[in-house]
Amino acid sequence: MDSSSKAWDLNSLDSLLSDAMETKVRGVNTPYCYVGSWKAFFCWHTEDLDLSGINFIHEGKSKFWYAINYQDKQIIESEVVRLFPEHFLSCKQFLRHKTTLINPYYLKKKYPHLRISKTEHKQNEFMIVFGGSYHTGFNFGFNVAEAINYATFDWLKQVADSKHCQCLKSSV
Repeated sequence: MDSSSKAWDLNSLDSLLSDAMETKVRGVNTPYCYVGSWKAFFCWHTEDLDLSGINFIHEGKSKFWYAINYQDKQIIESEVVRLFPEHFLSCKQFLRHKTTLINPYYLKKKYPHLRISKTEHKQNEFMIVFGGSYHTGFNFGFNVAEAINYATFDWLKQVADSKHCQCLKSSV
């Protein structure tokens, strides 16, 4: 991004991660570029270590996002264990593999009190994902987006409860 630009520069995002991490991890403490295509989706997941995240669409079509309130995360986790017990037996954190899709309308019908938000994320807009919140979505067409994680002081209160996958080498 042009350093003279008035837009946010995700390379210089001030976060506890930029102060605490010496190693650069793409998408975690340095921006990561995504090229999305029509009908491409991202499965239910939380960010690594239940961090918060920012996603910016530089060019192209919108993304559609669904997110579940952090306080309701145990609802989706228990439903996933019920629906996919064999995956849970092999990895207690298999949702971090980003391979599981569950229709959000199925979840809402089964759990009417479940807080699910949905929104269209358009070009030149930022999407903020709060730490520990499950999210999923899809692209309306081709787009180029940039994403990075960040940590706030509030995240320090929940990181001790964060779990990580033991079976994937790429797990943070």
